[in-house]
Amino acid sequence: MADVYHRQLAAILAADVVGYSRLMDQDEIRTFTRLKNTLRAIVEPTILRNSGLLINKFGDGLLVEFASVIDAVRCAIDIQTHVARAESDTPEVSRFTFRIGINLGDVIHDNNDIFGDGVNIAARLQTLAQPGEICVSGAVRDAVLGKLDVEFLNRGEQLVKNISTPVRVFAVCFDPAQWVTVPEEPAPLPDPAKRAAAYTTAPVFVGMAVAVIATLAFLAIGYATFQGASQRPLPAITAQSSPRVPVKAPAIPVHKTVAAPSSIESNVSSPIATPTANAVPAAKSRPQIPVDVDAVTSASNAMPSHDDSTPSP
Repeated sequence: MADVYHRQLAAILAADVVGYSRLMDQDEIRTFTRLKNTLRAIVEPTILRNSGLLINKFGDGLLVEFASVIDAVRCAIDIQTHVARAESDTPEVSRFTFRIGINLGDVIHDNNDIFGDGVNIAARLQTLAQPGEICVSGAVRDAVLGKLDVEFLNRGEQLVKNISTPVRVFAVCFDPAQWVTVPEEPAPLPDPAKRAAAYTTAPVFVGMAVAVIATLAFLAIGYATFQGASQRPLPAITAQSSPRVPVKAPAIPVHKTVAAPSSIESNVSSPIATPTANAVPAAKSRPQIPVDVDAVTSASNAMPSHDDSTPSP
């Protein structure tokens, strides 16, 4: 039986409002009215301007089909930019913020509705996006790379609900301030065999690291102990009595003094005196000569007196 459904390659955009149930719980009428105004004033005109076809609106979400993947990405960027600008004066707890996912794939048309994995992947990408963010599949990124003034942040391969194969996910960075921090490709996942080898060798490296740390700690403690000992004051050295060593005085030569002969008897018993080294020689006694006083006086009177005025002959 021939396939009666119309298939078409299309870019599918799925979007919803973050925290819509919480906003409805706070103020149901006001939230519903604000959402209708936002869709009518911003979202729907932006879809038409980028050649999109609004397929379905359900609650706070919508599904849009594009014949051009470039138009789909440009429309998503315009929606996020214009809604953020319109909600900038609204308190953050009541602010509308959209999450958008875009996929490029084969879809089935039936009664003005679309079905297929292409639609399901777009819906799963929307749930992976952060508030105010756009997530696209690898097919969308490859189709628009270099054609739009945007950058892509690689989120790697993701397993999504009810899809058997992983999906390559990229976040669209449409703010130029974020471009300098966007890596081109993420680090590849480690091979299972290498991961098992890492688990096997990890204890060895941990033991080596512990040994090195213990050695360094021991050396640090020893060095600190040495530094503390070197900074202690030296004990005072007390004077100790040294043993007396007997010193032998050098022999002093003895000089013998011979006294001159004299007729006068000396009180010294021997004419030769042998003084010791420290003895002081005794003063020699002068001879006592007897003087006749009367004779001297008579001689003095008999001498003629000398007159200085009489000239000498």
